[in-house]
Amino acid sequence: MQTVNSADNPRATYYLASASGIAAVALNVLAVFLLAELPHAYKVNALREWLKESMTHPSETGWSAWAFTLGVLLLAPFAYGLHHRLRHKGSGLTAIAAIFVSLAGVMNAAGTLTPFVLVRHVLPNYEGQLPSCEPIAFALLGFTLSMDALFNVLFGAGMILFGFALFKQPHSKFWLGAFGIVAGLSALPIVLQAHSVFFANFLIVAGPLWLFWVSAVSIWLMIEAERSHQSAGV
Repeated sequence: MQTVNSADNPRATYYLASASGIAAVALNVLAVFLLAELPHAYKVNALREWLKESMTHPSETGWSAWAFTLGVLLLAPFAYGLHHRLRHKGSGLTAIAAIFVSLAGVMNAAGTLTPFVLVRHVLPNYEGQLPSCEPIAFALLGFTLSMDALFNVLFGAGMILFGFALFKQPHSKFWLGAFGIVAGLSALPIVLQAHSVFFANFLIVAGPLWLFWVSAVSIWLMIEAERSHQSAGV
């Protein structure tokens, strides 16, 4: 019976990355859907309205926070698997890209969870007394907004670097690389969303672009997992 060293058979790594990417997309879409009743969420000029909407819709706020948190955390194994697939052609770009994307996900996870802390642990103790709880509420929501801004610039930079690495693939992945670069560039201005709603509105374009790119790369990694399995002769 032929045995295959796990280092020479990256099937599991690619499958994990693919599943993580698809789950990350699904969870982020779910989180946005849950915020449908909170139109002022993540708007720097409307923290008081965001707070009031969170008080009115605590369940949606809490579940959305958890969906965002789990979704961005799953970008780390996704990035590692993509780096593993591209590392021989990436000239060091993929390692930096994976670090950027992983940092973006882990750091943003701390921020996306704070609305849950707000509705689960802060607001109940103030018994609906809005003025008295505003300082801590604004601090939590401002932290959420600021970490999301940082997420977009780090994730955007990671997508751009992954995009350039995809250009070097032998089986023409030019469109995946180009799409990654475009998605990354569209995300960079959102770093200023903590200062202006104008820059937050870039998410209308950047959000669908990065969701599509992660989905497309995840499908490609799934195909690569099967290809590596077949080439290993298992």
